[in-house]
Amino acid sequence: MAGFDIIDAAGNGYRTVWDERAYLLRLAAVPVLIKLICHVIVFSLGWQDQFFRQTLVMLPSFFADGWMLAHVIRLIFLGQRWPYRPTGDETKDMKTLESRARGIMAGTLTFTVIRFLLAGIMALFLTSGQQSGPPSETAAMQEPAGPGIAVMAIMLLIFSIWAFRFMWYYIPAALNYPLRRFTADLGGFKTSFYMIGTWLVGYVPIFFILVMVSSTLLQPYKDDLSQIPVITEFALGLFNIAADTLIVLITTTGMAAGIRQLMQGNKKA
Repeated sequence: MAGFDIIDAAGNGYRTVWDERAYLLRLAAVPVLIKLICHVIVFSLGWQDQFFRQTLVMLPSFFADGWMLAHVIRLIFLGQRWPYRPTGDETKDMKTLESRARGIMAGTLTFTVIRFLLAGIMALFLTSGQQSGPPSETAAMQEPAGPGIAVMAIMLLIFSIWAFRFMWYYIPAALNYPLRRFTADLGGFKTSFYMIGTWLVGYVPIFFILVMVSSTLLQPYKDDLSQIPVITEFALGLFNIAADTLIVLITTTGMAAGIRQLMQGNKKA
């Protein structure tokens, strides 16, 4: 399987988000509002450290993001925008609406399941890390890590790299493209490296901006985080929501561009 140009695909994602910024702002308004409400619920209930409960509360926001991204994917591949504008041909409009509804529903549900599972896995790791705590020096000396643990860690890393492609199943699902055929189109293990590279180029810059802004807002309270004013926490949460929405938009559009390159390469081959 031939790869694709990582920089070109990621750059396409940035350009698409910028060129369609007016449309995406309207499309993202409801998902951002739902995400903000979910965060407020988590904060008001004091569940900042209850990761499993957070995942359940954030479930509606996963649906909203999936709905938004399904529309973005159909715009990139099919030129379809929300809301649908009828052409006047009732038969054609009904066929188009049926295909759109099926794709939007499939893309939304697929994204929700993927995001829910990832959030659950992350919550599991964070919870287990809190429960286990830092190992003592004596325990570390008595129970040295054996080669079996290292082998398992390497195997887990390899599996994670290979399985990275499954995180993007909502892209073909939104297009009513068979997932089995999509998996065959992706080909071997090497494709995952192209996909990871595209994701990193879209994710890392926004993440660094988020870290810098968060550090600036929290700098006056670094000695005692309990003294953070409510307005500062709200501003930080709102910026986190905006950054998360921007990240999923850029990484999805960039990945869609890379997948389109792969499909075009397959057709030429």
